[in-house]
Amino acid sequence: MKISVIVPMFNAAKTIKRCLDSIYNSTYKNFEVIVVDDCSSDDSVKIAKKYHCKLIKLKNNSGPAKARNSGAKKAKGDILFFTDCDVVLNNDVLEKVVLRFKKNPDLVSIVGIYSIDPANDGRFAWFASLQKYSNWIKAKKLTKAPFRTEIGAIKKKVFEEVGGFDTKYKKADVEDYEFGYRVSKKYDILLDRTIQGKHHFPEFKTVAKNYFKRSSMWFRLFLKRKKFDTAATTMGMGLSVVSSFLFLFFIIASTFYPKLIFIAILSLLLFLKEHLLLYKLALMEKGFFFLIYSIILSYVLSLIIFIGVLFMSCSQILKIFQPCFL
Repeated sequence: MKISVIVPMFNAAKTIKRCLDSIYNSTYKNFEVIVVDDCSSDDSVKIAKKYHCKLIKLKNNSGPAKARNSGAKKAKGDILFFTDCDVVLNNDVLEKVVLRFKKNPDLVSIVGIYSIDPANDGRFAWFASLQKYSNWIKAKKLTKAPFRTEIGAIKKKVFEEVGGFDTKYKKADVEDYEFGYRVSKKYDILLDRTIQGKHHFPEFKTVAKNYFKRSSMWFRLFLKRKKFDTAATTMGMGLSVVSSFLFLFFIIASTFYPKLIFIAILSLLLFLKEHLLLYKLALMEKGFFFLIYSIILSYVLSLIIFIGVLFMSCSQILKIFQPCFL
């Protein structure tokens, strides 16, 4: 069974070498690598050319959705395996993917998770990695997972059947979620937690910006679908985001009406409850002070998600009532 590993790339000179090294160090050897460059201006292409891979260079910067679709069109494998240029795969990932497909002929898609430790050093990178890891470890419905382009495999015929990724998404937004929703209308997507890779996480400022943008875009999809996911963007996480805002609101309100402090405390407890596994891992892996750091960061990021959703909601309301002001 041949696998086509598709890697979209844009200004990835700092990470693409480790990514490609991890793929070529795979214990499974029947694969091809297709790197799709989205008009990089750094040394990404120069580095990729050192490897025995198919290199596709897009004429215009079009985003990862189009890059992945372009790679899929050139793929010769029965299985398309998507990963990102800042991911370092464990050497047994492709072998485990093939074994899963061989054991279950009806299976059409598999996704893996990030390892507990990040690919890069730094306090925030460790927090982000533990957060992602804990979110996917908590998932219960293993056959109803959202699709992940960081570590995700799908049969090529199914990929073509559902139409690939929606190229209206020009950046790394929610194109993977939207694609997964179309797949899940007819097929299961299996989550295998033993399939892992390390992620090179950006700095806090970049992650916060992405959280704001992606939360508003994901909520737009949610309004159409009216359904939470089984991992990461779950109902519990949604309640946690709302609780983070309610805590802030009632803390401020309690300065005028002191009894409201009890509602603020209850909101905080509801928020903390959803992140207990993250906090446990933070304490075990990095110690007490990192636990405090993780609590603060998880709260700040939850508020950013709430603001992103609120911003999108207000935008939608303004569109509805815009004719009234003309």
